[in-house]
Amino acid sequence: MARLPTETLSSELKTLSPNFGESLKRTLKDIYRGRCIVAPARATPPPSDPPQLSAARITIDIGNPETELLIPELFTPPFPGASPSDVFGSILTSYTNKITRFVHKRDAKQFIVFAGAICSSRMLQWQYNPEAGWAFSYRNHVDSHENLMITGRLEDTTIGNLFVVRTQDRVDLRALIAILQCRRWSAEGFNTLVIATASEYVVRAVSWQLRIWLYYGWRCPTTGGVPDNSDLWEIFLSELDKCYSEGLNVKIWQIPSRMTQKVNRAAWTAIEG
Repeated sequence: MARLPTETLSSELKTLSPNFGESLKRTLKDIYRGRCIVAPARATPPPSDPPQLSAARITIDIGNPETELLIPELFTPPFPGASPSDVFGSILTSYTNKITRFVHKRDAKQFIVFAGAICSSRMLQWQYNPEAGWAFSYRNHVDSHENLMITGRLEDTTIGNLFVVRTQDRVDLRALIAILQCRRWSAEGFNTLVIATASEYVVRAVSWQLRIWLYYGWRCPTTGGVPDNSDLWEIFLSELDKCYSEGLNVKIWQIPSRMTQKVNRAAWTAIEG
């Protein structure tokens, strides 16, 4: 594919408005990478039925060495020991529809979503394939101030002829995918999505493991095997790619498990229900 002469366009790009110029740069970059350009759309309501996991959602080629893979950064709070309530507050973003978001108190372009997940193997060790559910909260009720949840159950998955056993790590990652798929967050005017999670597995993978797996061709260097949940990680990276193409940065904030008790209870309700 022929490349556009971006060097000759640099002076012209400087004459554009900052927002439009950055959007154009991202579009050109996406064209070079061979990915489909998705026109920004208005924010969509959360689906009544969460989208099913499917490899068809993957829009990146992890096997292509020229593919630029986007791995989220870890969120750094403004001061040590800061809690989400110290940094973010419930803000009414639409007076007409009474819509709230948990928005950064000093940067209205950033907002936070709380992720939670539960796997019944924590309580019932004898289960061969335990039940697992996820939940997340990105707003609260205007009048009661109760957090409103979106929940779902971890789907049955087979890779080849093998059935994938549900685990806590897997459902933790599934919760993050659900958040990225829920809405076109960038269409609400945000440029940074912070996902708060208590999952050490997710934070460890984002911090360093993903880079090692990808460097070794999506393999564990010690065992030579495919990393657990690689199918979900591919979907997760693909959803990140879509967010980036629309100007939305994604960061992960590890918070204490006591701060995810409400979303974890909602996830358990999804299992029971």
